Amino acid sequence: RIRVKVSCLGLRLQKIKVMDMAGNKVKAVTSSKVTTYVADNKGPSVDLVKRFSLDLNTLELVIFFDETLDTDTVVASNFIFLDKDSNSNTALQLSQFASATRSSDFVSVTFKLGSADANELKRITVLSQNSGPDLSLNLGAIRDMLTNPSQASGRIVGDSFTADTTPLELDSFFA
Repeated sequence: RIRVKVSCLGLRLQKIKVMDMAGNKVKAVTSSKVTTYVADNKGPSVDLVKRFSLDLNTLELVIFFDETLDTDTVVASNFIFLDKDSNSNTALQLSQFASATRSSDFVSVTFKLGSADANELKRITVLSQNSGPDLSLNLGAIRDMLTNPSQASGRIVGDSFTADTTPLELDSFFA
């Protein structure tokens, strides 16, 4: 339990409640004053090692970030797919996500593309074939748990891309 007052921040741990990653219980601490406190005022950024993956069969975009995110704060229009050719003006600014789900380790988010964006992405050949598109995030595409807006990313090269190989299905037929 974290205790916060205007001029004081303290921490009280109960032995049974907290364990380390190896399952060892943490020793109880009745009260301990914090000697140094630095507020988090930096927004999340895309992890430049893991980056992102896009699967056009499942319509899932998975992005790895450097901190925990609040998936309720997603602004789809701040996500832009770009042609790998940096001299090209071909881009797709997203309009909506069907869903956004945080991973169990809280560092990646799986975005399910909305059908309109998915169809448009598949239509633009240079974005939907070969090695897939690059990605750019504008400032405030998503926020961390303290409501700090994400940083603008510039051009991000994806780690993994799966082109659409799902065969067409006839939904209805009118004679």
